[in-house]
Amino acid sequence: MKKQMSDNRGLSVSVQNVGSSESTGTADKVRADNPHEGHRQRLKQTFLNGGVNSMHEHQLLELLLFYALPRKDVNQIAHSLIDRFGSLHGVIHADPNDLMREGLSENTAVLLRLAGVIAPYSERTLLKRTQFNNLDSVIDFSYRLIGHCREERICIISLSKAFCLLHYDIYECGSTSRISLPMRTVVESALRHGAVNVVIAHNHPSGQYLPSDEDITATGELRRLLGNLDIVLSEHIIVGYPCCYAMIKNYSKDVSQKDFDS
Repeated sequence: MKKQMSDNRGLSVSVQNVGSSESTGTADKVRADNPHEGHRQRLKQTFLNGGVNSMHEHQLLELLLFYALPRKDVNQIAHSLIDRFGSLHGVIHADPNDLMREGLSENTAVLLRLAGVIAPYSERTLLKRTQFNNLDSVIDFSYRLIGHCREERICIISLSKAFCLLHYDIYECGSTSRISLPMRTVVESALRHGAVNVVIAHNHPSGQYLPSDEDITATGELRRLLGNLDIVLSEHIIVGYPCCYAMIKNYSKDVSQKDFDS
């Protein structure tokens, strides 16, 4: 759009207003270069607003793939990878060579594998000297480890006499309906790491936090087995949402208001 302006000498000066047309042209160019930009932005915003609990597995994988494949529609790739490896957890813990055999580049395979190992590594480094001062801190720790898992997980937490963290292991259970507490694995882990106290945590992906009859029976049996070795089963925590439940102390805690990403 042109408009006439007069300067202080009475001369007529023509001014071109090009701002709006330039910005519109730039936006059109961005959309033309990457037609998936709107979908990507919506997924990013969903993650920023609601975190991982507000998204499906394939959406989280899509979000990760955005940064390796900025010009591709990654929706189908995400679905195919989850079908091939069984879950998001399977994808980000797959061997990079297996990922590349699925047609991914080396850069993409490294990014996905890095996503699988960097959080546990940083947790172990950060929490190496962790000491649990109360039951709430143990529940928070357990939720941080397995609260976001969509499949059954068992966490074995080995502690010193002063309740300092010695080690933790996380095992897949392969079922979303019921859990079988691996007695031998728990005992071997406790002995291997010199535990005086042990905390077991397992998640209920359904969100239900009350123990089943099997949970109660297994807890009693495990307490006896560890007790024979002078190791104390200090707690068995069921990780649900919005609450977690400590079976031995008969204590529940609401974790829905706590920011575990900070």
